[in-house]
Amino acid sequence: MRGPTSRVGHLLRRAYQFALENSGRAFDDLGITPRQAGALWEIHVLGPLSQRELGERIGMDAPNVHALISRLERKGLVEVATDPRDPRRKQLTLTTAARDIADQLPERARQAEDSTLLALPAKDRAELIALLERVVADGAAPDGGVAKNADNEAV
Repeated sequence: MRGPTSRVGHLLRRAYQFALENSGRAFDDLGITPRQAGALWEIHVLGPLSQRELGERIGMDAPNVHALISRLERKGLVEVATDPRDPRRKQLTLTTAARDIADQLPERARQAEDSTLLALPAKDRAELIALLERVVADGAAPDGGVAKNADNEAV
């Protein structure tokens, strides 16, 4: 019989905690958190973004994005300006210091991932990542992640 501590939610939460600890260590000497690293990376890759666009990209609601951006702004890593095309919209850009940090993020993220998945051989790592991507993509589907079987039938 499978109890609550062997269920998918519990195991994913434990794996997430472990991954978060490893990510925290990977970014700690840069003075940023894993969430801040994710925000900086999105702005670095996509260029100027609005707070709403950033929130959609990193899966964070508006009040939390606002707080995250405020912390990054206080650290001198993000500049917030009025979008010249739409004065109601705020545009986020990276400072020079943030661009220097952003260049280091892929390697730091790889180190954190390697630490988290150390117990798995390369084939299993790739399979786990692919499976998690499917779970996340299905949860973001227009049908709201309605449970479906392998034949794509609602269950």
